[in-house]
Amino acid sequence: MTQLEELNQKLLTCQQLAARYPNRYQLEAAIARGLYRRVARGFYLHRTDWDSLTPEEVYLARVLALAASYPGIIFSHQTAALLHGLPLESLPETVHVYCYHRTRAKDYTVHHGELHLPTDTTVLAPGIRITSLERTLTDLAEKPSTQRYRIKL
Repeated sequence: MTQLEELNQKLLTCQQLAARYPNRYQLEAAIARGLYRRVARGFYLHRTDWDSLTPEEVYLARVLALAASYPGIIFSHQTAALLHGLPLESLPETVHVYCYHRTRAKDYTVHHGELHLPTDTTVLAPGIRITSLERTLTDLAEKPSTQRYRIKL
């Protein structure tokens, strides 16, 4: 089983959590006590699972949650580099995605531009679509030097 598959099995949706508690108030109390940690809107991890994760695994859990929330989303830039297995100097602060239309979001950074499907994208796993390795490296190299991403070689 891959790292992404293991993380995906640990993720809990709001509906899964609601099924564990007889009413909304008990669920809210469990979350307030810290029994569950929010990964992204509508997705949680049990505290023991959260505590056992590395920062990279927490980041990947956020990627999985966004992929489940927004079918067809395309991960790009630093996020795609990480999913391609490229060693980054540091973890990105947000999840990077491509979007064709203008949008704002708190959980991720949206990059606007044209992608030539399917040549610019790769399907990493069911439900996870990322920019191709060539497109990812091009995106990272096109940033101004003060914002350029560093990949360890």
